[in-house]
Order: sequence, then structure tokens, then C-alpha cells
Amino acid sequence: MLKMTKRVSSAEKQLKMLESMARIGLRLLPCARRGKTPLLKDWPNKASCDLAVVRQWATRHPECNWAIACGPLSRIWVLDIDGPQGHQSLRDLARKHGPLPPTAVSRTGREGGEHMYFRWPSGVEIRNSASRIGNGLDVRGTGGYVIIPPSIHSTGRPYRWRSRGRVAHAPQWLIDLIATDPKHQRIRPEVRFDRLGVGMRNDGLARQGGYLRRKGASHEEILADLLESNQRRCDPPLDDSEVRRIAASVARYPVGGPDPLETAWRQPAVLQCDSNRDKFLELCRQLQCSRRERPIVLPLMRIAELMNLHFTTIAEFRKEAVKAGILLPISENYVPHRRAGEYWFRGLP
Repeated sequence: MLKMTKRVSSAEKQLKMLESMARIGLRLLPCARRGKTPLLKDWPNKASCDLAVVRQWATRHPECNWAIACGPLSRIWVLDIDGPQGHQSLRDLARKHGPLPPTAVSRTGREGGEHMYFRWPSGVEIRNSASRIGNGLDVRGTGGYVIIPPSIHSTGRPYRWRSRGRVAHAPQWLIDLIATDPKHQRIRPEVRFDRLGVGMRNDGLARQGGYLRRKGASHEEILADLLESNQRRCDPPLDDSEVRRIAASVARYPVGGPDPLETAWRQPAVLQCDSNRDKFLELCRQLQCSRRERPIVLPLMRIAELMNLHFTTIAEFRKEAVKAGILLPISENYVPHRRAGEYWFRGLP
């Protein structure tokens, strides 16, 4: 009886906290139990500050986690500090530009992780980004959300408030760093190579786990990395149980093992080509044959190392293949500083 009374009291306390947030216009949404996946389809439009709706969700999903939808409708954006690396990046920025004002801060379920809440600035567009302003510093703006206390992380650690005071305005230097320039958005699409949408999430995390396993990572290390990447890269994140399944599957492979790019390069059909250009195209063919249902990744620097050529030569081969319609680029999945992108090889029969 005592346990039941405590559970009811905790639920009532949580509901009062949610209602207080809804009253000031914060749009809430329920998420998976001990997870980060929204339970609402089309959550960006269905997140609500309506008290009746929030109470209905709390009754329907009594053990769920909760999140706040960021953006102009909730009038907040969040700086996500991803552990010690993020804190160091923030200290470096503060030394260069100036300190941050006191504001509401919550501790996340990840060791050392924190969410800093700021008021939405007028006349400025803020979109989601990952490590754009510093390693371990992510931004949650329009189209983003953050898990809030007292939700429970997949590790079992609760989200807790470190400071529940006034939500401050961010200093202008920080706004300048994170704000989206609409003119640039029209000229150049947002870089999303590190993001995995529906239909790409399982494959992307499995490939990341495979890379870690080839480098000698243990099951525990792979799982920790994929759980973090699931939240940072997947849109929307997979359920934590699915990520655990991927990690367990990858960890069954022996340490080391063949790298897909090197395996394709060693194929006789590649090595027997007469010219370097033909070798590059055959390499693309072999990569696509190994994963017919998915686009292939072409990292110029690594391919240049394999072929013992300068990366600009590989870039020219790729450019010619795109122009000829042999390679179909996925334009939003390209990272200039890595000289890497995703493509469909169209030359398969």
C-alpha cells in the first residue's frame, strides 16, 4: 500500500510540473518509456500546451518520458552540452566571447550532459545542429525537442533540474554563432550527412557499429556509442531496444574483419581495369553490388589512398561520373570538410 501511495504521489507531482510548463506556453509531447522516441505521429504539429491534452496523455501513457518541443511556438531553444567534451567547448567559447548568463539548466541521463534553456530571439531562425559551434555542443531549435525531468534515461539515470530559475536571453555572440541565415539556406542546402532519416537509421547505425567493431570496440562500447548516436543522428530516434539489438548483432562479428571499401577495391574486376578512371567506376559498381538497396558512400581521401592518387583526381572522376549520369548524388548527404558524400551508382544492369 505504501508503494502504491508513493507511486501515485510521484505521478501527481509530475503532472503538476507538466501543467506548470504548459501554462507558460511550453509545448509538450510524450516519449517512449526510458527512451527518446516521440509517441505522437507528426509530433512537431501535435505537441501541445493544452492542459486537457497533456492530462489525457499522462493518463494514457503513465510511465512515459516527456519532452519539450523547441522553437518559436514554445519560445525557447536549447543548447545541448554533450558531456565533458561539450563543457570544454563551451568554456573555450566563453573565454573568447564572454560568459553565459544564469539560466534554467537540466542534467541529462548521460554522464556530464546538460541542457541549457534560452529564450527564443525575435527575428532570428534557429535550426537543429550537431557540433556546428563546437565539439559536443548541439542546438535544438525549430523542429527539435529535448527530454525533460523527471524522465528516465535508458541507463536508468533520471533527468534532473540543476537550476529551474528564469530562462535567460542568450548573449548576442551565441545567437550570431547559431542563427540560420535564410539567404544561405536558399543557396546551399543544410548539411545532413550525419543525419539518418526513416529508412536509413538501422543501416546507418549498423555501419557505424561495424566500423567500431573492426577497430576493436567491445559490445559495451559499441552500445554506448550507438545509443548516443541514435539521439544525435537519427530523425526520429529509434527505440532504445532496437539500438540494443543492432549493437548485439554487430558485436557478434570478430574484431577486425574486412572494410567494405577495401574489400571492393581488392575485387579482380577493379584491379584488372586498364585506366584509373575505369578502376574508380568499377569500385563504385562493386560497392553498389554489395548494398543494392542503399546508396554508397564515396570518401575521396580514402579512395585516393587506396588508388595512390591525389584526391583532386578522384574528385574529377566523380564529377565526370555525375555529369554522365552514372552517379546520382544525394545532395543533402554531403560533408565538404570530409570530402565525402552518398550516391546511387546508376550503371548496374
